[in-house]
Amino acid sequence: MNKIQFGIYEPDAKLALVEYWVRHERHHTQLEPVVMEAPRILAAHPGTDLVLQGTTAPPPGALSGQLEFHVDEVRRRFTVFGHRVAQRSNRGVTFEPAGPMEAVRLSPANEFGGISCGKPFLKNPAGKGYCLESDRRTEVDLPLVEDAACPLRPEHLFAPESHTARLPNAAWAGPVPLGNPSRFTAKLHRHMPDEVRSLMPDWGSASHVAPPHARLMTYRPGAPIFIDGCGLSYRGSLPSPPTATVTIEGRTTTLSPSPQRIMCEPGSETIFSAYVLELALSRPFYPGVHANIPVTIALLGEEYTFDAEPPVLPPLLPHPSFPYQL
Repeated sequence: MNKIQFGIYEPDAKLALVEYWVRHERHHTQLEPVVMEAPRILAAHPGTDLVLQGTTAPPPGALSGQLEFHVDEVRRRFTVFGHRVAQRSNRGVTFEPAGPMEAVRLSPANEFGGISCGKPFLKNPAGKGYCLESDRRTEVDLPLVEDAACPLRPEHLFAPESHTARLPNAAWAGPVPLGNPSRFTAKLHRHMPDEVRSLMPDWGSASHVAPPHARLMTYRPGAPIFIDGCGLSYRGSLPSPPTATVTIEGRTTTLSPSPQRIMCEPGSETIFSAYVLELALSRPFYPGVHANIPVTIALLGEEYTFDAEPPVLPPLLPHPSFPYQL
């Protein structure tokens, strides 16, 4: 299992990004294999996304509840419901009363989003409640977790596609989908043979970032974390990012990572943190083309050397459209 993910970006392929997850417990810090419910980040962005992981434990008979999540100056409040649906009729759209609350997993699947008429809600295709005007359903499951600051309303359902931008965000309570911005396309693709270019994924189409109100713009180690409600409770503080020693072609430097995501798991006294290191490479390197990428990183007592995969097209290189020395 990989504990560190490595990628090279920018048009000149001279910026490397290293992502790793760290498990912070009260008396122990260790690297966590990147196989968690939250997908890879591998794309530095401003601020630190704040998310919860866990399952609510509501009191018997409750129909809804409030969940508070405070990290430093960020204050979030979620409303958690029992099962509920929206009904569409000639009289319009109505929300039926929620049923008794059950244990709800904080995840994109229980937040606003989904797919309607074959078209996904790009902010959260996995969710519930999204439906376009042309959708023929008369009953729609509604999300079980909402951001209390922007609740879903009947007028948000069966709206014209042109109104999609006005819909509320997903609650972003649980792990959020976060892809890779398209950071190295133009120049890289221009110099790549067609056979190599066709193998590159469309990272830009999968790019998601938590909204500003769910993000810390200034990360202060030791700042308080407070979680309370729906059977979840936690008191803690933001962990200090572990520094890393990086060696690139024999030159060594010490770097502080950028905290990209803080994921709190109440009940286990655990905080998972995703960090990204930005490395300025001495020359361009292309994974799948260069057979060796001389980068080594030492972190939390472990050392990793990034050996590139074998070139994907050795018989076709050198290629007249690819000017770089391998």
